[in-house]
Amino acid sequence: SMEDAGNSIMYMLMAVMLGWAGLKAILGNGINSFFEETVVLLIMMAVIQALLSSGGIDGIERFVNGVATNIAGSDMSNLRITLDTTIKKTFNAVVDILSMPSIASASGWSVGQILTAVPQMMAQILAKMICAMFLVMSSGIFIANVIIAYGSIMIAKALAPILIPWLLLPSASFLFDGWLRFFLGSCMFKVVG
Repeated sequence: SMEDAGNSIMYMLMAVMLGWAGLKAILGNGINSFFEETVVLLIMMAVIQALLSSGGIDGIERFVNGVATNIAGSDMSNLRITLDTTIKKTFNAVVDILSMPSIASASGWSVGQILTAVPQMMAQILAKMICAMFLVMSSGIFIANVIIAYGSIMIAKALAPILIPWLLLPSASFLFDGWLRFFLGSCMFKVVG
């Protein structure tokens, strides 16, 4: 599984880094440098374990879901609930727009008023239709945005056990940095939506 592969990578990188620290200590840096590098490696192992095993990734996702929920005004932690809420809000907004009151005249009817009211009424109906169309389009864009966000989060969480351990190796830590940027960007995608 991905977790087993990630653990293998992590322990192999830890062994390589400890071996390298030991070699540098033997060749002249002294035992103090070995202990310094060992402490740094242990701290990085603690960070890796916090992300992978202690719920760090889920904690970050829950925090960003909380921010998105506060902004959207509805639960954003579940794709189905998010889509249901979005579709219901869009439908209600479209109904509200299309059922807005029309132009009314209290002074009676005359030929001049009818000639003025007909184009105004047609313009009002056209404006309602255009507004409803833009609302449906923006809702579609939001739904696509949220689906992409949930898919990206799933990919980031699946790759986490493989990419997080690379934090241990300074020359390959760009793999961890790239994963972290991708994960945070995926989480923030819902907030942007």
